[in-house]
Amino acid sequence: MGSPRQVSLCRPRSRRTSSIPIGFTGARGLAAAATELETAVRLGASIVVVVFDADESDTPDLMRVAQSFGITAFAADSEPGFGEAFGRALGASGPSLIRV
Repeated sequence: MGSPRQVSLCRPRSRRTSSIPIGFTGARGLAAAATELETAVRLGASIVVVVFDADESDTPDLMRVAQSFGITAFAADSEPGFGEAFGRALGASGPSLIRV
């Protein structure tokens, strides 16, 4: 399976507000680190995780996994859909996941 590759980017909204971390991973990477979703919920972390889902048959349903931990989850299948999901994820309280 290999090790999951993850990249995080932070962009402050302004100098007076804190930044929201944005993580990018694949479906297998998220599956390998799924317990961290519970940690994010428990801590009330405002984080957005973007998951690239290649419809791999051996990975769990990402939306169900996220929702089972109490994470707000969105699916995006187009560029406009991603923009809408991303905006909603940034406005959510607590962690959010976007499946693309």
